[in-house]
Amino acid sequence: MRHFFATCAIESGVDVPTVSRWLGHKDGGQLAMKVYAHLRPTHSDAMIAQVSFEQAPAAKIVPMQAA
Repeated sequence: MRHFFATCAIESGVDVPTVSRWLGHKDGGQLAMKVYAHLRPTHSDAMIAQVSFEQAPAAKIVPMQAA
């Protein structure tokens, strides 16, 4: 369940450092990137369809709050 949760969160757009903190990791996301950075084929296909080199995408930056 933990692996499924982390994978779904990352594939839903939650950044890896945030998922890492939710999982209780204290390494800033290094372990999470090694374990959860894989993409399921359907997610990978959907993400590649969003890639465009014609114009820069609008910024979707959410500021992080200090711990």
